[in-house]
Amino acid sequence: MPTKTKTLLGGLSLIAFAAIALGVITHAAWLAQLDAAASTLATRAIDPMNTALFKVVAALGSPATVIGLTALLCLWLWLQQGPVVSLWFAGLQLGGSAITEGFKLLIDRSRPLHQLVLDHGASFPSGHTFCTALLVFTLWTLCLPHIQDQKPS
Repeated sequence: MPTKTKTLLGGLSLIAFAAIALGVITHAAWLAQLDAAASTLATRAIDPMNTALFKVVAALGSPATVIGLTALLCLWLWLQQGPVVSLWFAGLQLGGSAITEGFKLLIDRSRPLHQLVLDHGASFPSGHTFCTALLVFTLWTLCLPHIQDQKPS
């Protein structure tokens, strides 16, 4: 992907995050409507199977689990590629987690009343989502150079 495209996508993502954060801080009506619609959908989806599935997903995507997996990955990277790459990805994950927590403290959005999987603390931005995204992008960055184009025979 060209650098110009990456920059554009990164900028658009930052603008989208800022718009949502502003909506959360100002208690925007459009966000309240979105929350109500999501709550209605979530309420319809409550059954024992979905609850069990979402508990597993929530546990796998929890910041503690993802940071633990990142620690294992960084240990492997340290042994395979040395400390620089390992410490870079460890710092990325820990720094990203710290930034997320800082935004949570700053914005302080409460969690929904009806949670399928109980959690505590502020709800925005999502630590589960951000930490998991960092891990996925880390794996992508490490694996992508090893994937080769297959030429038709």
